[in-house]
Amino acid sequence: LSFEATIGLVGGALGYVSVLPDYLGLGDSDGFHPYLHAKTEASAAVDMLRAARQFAASATIALNGQVFVSGYSQGGHAAMALHRELETNLSAEFKVTASAPMSGPYSISGDMKSRLLSEEEYFYPGYPLYTMLSYNLAYGVYDSLAQFIRAPYLSIAQAFYSGEETRIDSIHARLARALIQEKGKVVPKYFFPDTLLAAIASTPAHPVNAALSDNDVYKWAPKAPTRLFYCRADDQVVYTNSTLADSVMRSLGSVDIQSADLNPNFDHGQCIQPALLSTILFFSFYQTTPTGTEGQLPELPVYMYPNPASGSFTLEGLPPQSRVHLTDLSGRLLRRIPAGEGAQAISLSGLNRGMYLVRVLSSAGVWTGK
Repeated sequence: LSFEATIGLVGGALGYVSVLPDYLGLGDSDGFHPYLHAKTEASAAVDMLRAARQFAASATIALNGQVFVSGYSQGGHAAMALHRELETNLSAEFKVTASAPMSGPYSISGDMKSRLLSEEEYFYPGYPLYTMLSYNLAYGVYDSLAQFIRAPYLSIAQAFYSGEETRIDSIHARLARALIQEKGKVVPKYFFPDTLLAAIASTPAHPVNAALSDNDVYKWAPKAPTRLFYCRADDQVVYTNSTLADSVMRSLGSVDIQSADLNPNFDHGQCIQPALLSTILFFSFYQTTPTGTEGQLPELPVYMYPNPASGSFTLEGLPPQSRVHLTDLSGRLLRRIPAGEGAQAISLSGLNRGMYLVRVLSSAGVWTGK
C-alpha cells in the first residue's frame, strides 16, 4: 500500500470521501507527465471530483457538498491550482470549504527561476530539469531537447523524457554525478546553454519566462479559509514560497489566510507528518459529517464565556463524555481536554495573546467557537 493511499484511508476513517487523482502521464496514463503544470493538475483533480460524485450517487453514499483541498510538495502546487480553478471558474459546481496546501512551489517564476540561475548547490537537480522538460512539452518552446539541454546531460534527459528511466531519485543521482564530474558541484543551471540562461535573465518576454509565470499559483485571493503549512529548513522547496503566497493573497483581499512554520529545523521529508496532522486538525473545524442520509451531526447548545477571556473561560451545556480541543488559527492542537457533563472551566495559562479555536466533540454533536 503506497503512502499516498494510506493518507486516503486516513481521510476515509475521519469521515471524508477521499479523492486522490493521478496527474497526467502518471498511473496508467500514457506520455511524459507535465510536472508543475497548473492547468492539467487542476483539470485532473476536477475530473476526479466529478467521478467521485457520480460514484457516491450510484453507491448511495451521502455527501454534504463540502470540499476540502490539500496536497504536499507538488501536491501543494496542485492543491493551489485546484482551489483557484474551483473558486474562479467552477464555484456554481463546487464550493471549497477549506484549503491547506503544504510545502508547495507556488512561485515558479520567482523561486524556480532563481534556482535556475543560481550558483547555489541544489541536491535535487532532477526537479529543475523535470520542470523545463515539462514546460517545453506543454508550450512547445523548442523543437528538440538538444536545443535547450547541454550535451553532458542530454542523454540523461532523453532517457527520462522517453520513459526509459522513470524514477526521479535515479535522475537526481545521475545528474548530480554528471555535474560533479564536469563542474565539481551540484548546480543545476549548468544543464542549460549560457545563451539560454542569459536570455531568461535579460528578456522578461522570453517564452521560458512566460511558461514559468503561467504556472505561478499564488497571485489570486482565496475566499475559503486557507492555511499554508511549511517548515523553514525545507531543503527541496524554499519556504518563502509559502510566506510570499500569504503576503500576496492578503494584499489581494483574502481575509482568512495564514502561513505557518511547523518546525524551523525540519527539512522537506521531516515536514510531511506535522503538515498532515495540522491539516487534519484545521479541516476538523469546518467538517460536518453526514449520518447516513438523514442529515448531519447536530450543533450542541454550548455557551462560552467570557469572550474575550484572560486566564480561563467556561463552557456550559457540555454533554456527557465530551472532548474539548483548543487550537491556534493554523490548526495546531494546543490542548485536548476530556470534559464532563454541564460546565467546565478551561485554562489559558501559557498561551500568548491572540485568537484561538475551541471545538467540543461528542457522540451527541459538535460545537465550534473562537
